[in-house]
Amino acid sequence: MVNSGVVWKRAHRLLMALTLLSVLSLSTFAPLVSADETYSASDIETWLVDAISGSVVTVTAPPAVALNSSTHVMALTGFSFTVRGITVGLNELRLTFDGSNTAKASAELDVFGHNPRVKCDLTLQYLESEGKLRVASFSDLVVMDSYTPGLSASDKATIVDVLNKLIDVSGLSLTSPGGDLTEVNVVDEGAGAVLKATFSAGGSSYKSESQLQEKLDGMTTSLETAANDYLADGEGQWTVDVTVVADISLDIVVQATALGVTSTADASIIFDGLTATITDGTIAVGSKTATFSIEGEIGCDAGVPSVTLTTLEVGDEHPGFQAFIADNATPLMEVGSQALDVVIENTALVWPACPISIEVVGSDVVLVTAGLVEGDANLDGVTDIVDAMFIAQYTVQLRELTADQLTAGDTTDDGVTNITDAMHIAQFTVDPTGIGGVLYKPLWESPADDLMIDPLTL
Repeated sequence: MVNSGVVWKRAHRLLMALTLLSVLSLSTFAPLVSADETYSASDIETWLVDAISGSVVTVTAPPAVALNSSTHVMALTGFSFTVRGITVGLNELRLTFDGSNTAKASAELDVFGHNPRVKCDLTLQYLESEGKLRVASFSDLVVMDSYTPGLSASDKATIVDVLNKLIDVSGLSLTSPGGDLTEVNVVDEGAGAVLKATFSAGGSSYKSESQLQEKLDGMTTSLETAANDYLADGEGQWTVDVTVVADISLDIVVQATALGVTSTADASIIFDGLTATITDGTIAVGSKTATFSIEGEIGCDAGVPSVTLTTLEVGDEHPGFQAFIADNATPLMEVGSQALDVVIENTALVWPACPISIEVVGSDVVLVTAGLVEGDANLDGVTDIVDAMFIAQYTVQLRELTADQLTAGDTTDDGVTNITDAMHIAQFTVDPTGIGGVLYKPLWESPADDLMIDPLTL
């Protein structure tokens, strides 16, 4: 638990970055009801706030604790939680004690099959006046085996403060028989391995695996509750501000305060067709600020949007961090793209039609489509046998269709989309012009279909 807090400052930055990556699918963050629908900054802001405040953090697997007296190791394994369909796991948190009040900590996470690792040395203390276990300091922090963050004394003090607030939130406690903490170790006192804490007054306290597991179970519940309260609180904990720069960009500012640390992400998104670009956005965590640039390609399949990140760079304000991102840009973009797709699936976002571009027009953002194609029930821009299948599934209540899908699927122009339309489309797929005698009537006819695109022209 302690080591996961050590990287809170970095994790907080990555969470802010993922929020901005989510913005690249911004046209999914609006209540679109028809093609070329315009929506305002207020519409997008409301959607984002509702999406965040409506998120629920669920612990899918509580951590299991194991003590090994021969290696002096306490290990936590198997912890995972899910939010908006994204599951993050802690494969292992290992604390190796050396018979003093210091410990070597290492952790391995699991995010979409990627396993970033973090390690550091911790110095622990006990505040007898408050009856609390505390992290006094940490050193030798290494991220993903090679990156050593350049942290000032103030940065380290902030992280230590965050760690101790996490301990408070978790409810983790220790009883002292008197004096200062001088030693923490995993030993065998004759009845199996125990976690032993020794104090300067000469006494010791002990925790067995079962006692530690009970503490961990309670700690997991406390942290889950705290996380959900934080997301639901909104104003005062986090804010989202959206504005539109007329005919130029969509600007989003996200600010979050957690455990006494305030983070701010500021980005201007410019669209070019279906490419969304953030150039020289900023992320500030406490007193640290970094610039970043992101580019993503927005896709669509049967009305379901997707985002593929193609560029991720950070500025040269922190050369070590810049080199770290450059070395790991590909897996970070893979994780970001997968996370966005999972969020889109989790929130059941569906566009009324696949767009050909996204534009900022005046003070609105517009999802531009080429119009509905006659018979294109899955809205992928082509009329084929898949559209007939969609309609057939709809008729037996195996699939729901949007208003635009129903309009496109009504090829017989009788105001109802049913199995007759599915058969009509199936005939079209094998005899598009009717020359073979299979297609009994043209799919597109004027004037009934003047507002639709003739699939023969595509």
